[in-house]
Amino acid sequence: MKVGFAEMGGFWSSCKNQVHVRSVFIAKVQSAAVSGLTAYVWTEKDSEVLDRCTCTLIRRLTKGVAVEKKT
Repeated sequence: MKVGFAEMGGFWSSCKNQVHVRSVFIAKVQSAAVSGLTAYVWTEKDSEVLDRCTCTLIRRLTKGVAVEKKT
């Protein structure tokens, strides 16, 4: 996930169309994370790890304004 996010570099801050940014995030980051896991049985812990990483990247992408962190 982090590699796919890093590969896009300045795109995240330069693109102003949030619909396009969301589509690229799903295609480049999220799908890469889950595509290799379809052959495995996921546990609740695996889902939590992926969710935590996804939320971290989304907060970085939106500069902390779109997602509220649960404590």
